[in-house]
Amino acid sequence: VSDECSVWARFGTVSEPTVSSTASPTVSYSGHKSSSGVWVPDPRLAALGYRGIFSDSPHQPPVAEAPLTEVAETAFNEWRYRLGVAEGCQELRSGETLPLEANLGGLNAVNFRKGCYIGQELTARTHFRGVIRKRIMPVSIPKVEADDISPHATSAWSGNEIVAGKAGAKERKVGRFMGVSEDFNSGIALLRLKQALDPDVRHRIIDSDQSLTPHRPTWWPEAWGHEEDEA
Repeated sequence: VSDECSVWARFGTVSEPTVSSTASPTVSYSGHKSSSGVWVPDPRLAALGYRGIFSDSPHQPPVAEAPLTEVAETAFNEWRYRLGVAEGCQELRSGETLPLEANLGGLNAVNFRKGCYIGQELTARTHFRGVIRKRIMPVSIPKVEADDISPHATSAWSGNEIVAGKAGAKERKVGRFMGVSEDFNSGIALLRLKQALDPDVRHRIIDSDQSLTPHRPTWWPEAWGHEEDEA
């Protein structure tokens, strides 16, 4: 199937719709089944737009209500990072990622009424206790000097530990980098919420002077990030 079809994402603002592909362009219409495929809402988050699997053809998929602009797949990754949504085995590493720390409870990816899946007991217990101390969050990154960027820098940054602390105080490890955009302006990181949501705490990548600033996504439920206040 992978030799015959392409996966597309339709995302962005109403005024500037864009489309990203992992293979050659295809043709279809938004919300309507065609001979090549169909657009469906991304089940994780409305802001992620639509996903589609289409038969390969030499045509770009049009959309009924507006023209699309084709962009590289990296543009969709950056869009995800701005929302704080991780995906794939490079970001959600097997054996290292807990579902609730990856915000999967808010992305329609966990059913708390279903049992008998790997990790179900820990996931359910953490959910019903209501205390999650770390979450994947968007981070913005100040300008990185060109000399510090190598062809393999984006993958090298992934997994790097992050330390944080207030001015004059001892720093401590608070999480790790999960992914960074191609232009190094944004990324996602798994961070301790107590430090990440404190505007007086400075974060940086360990063994470097590269700072970063965490951001609380607007789609998060109000209770997220305040669990320790009530624990």
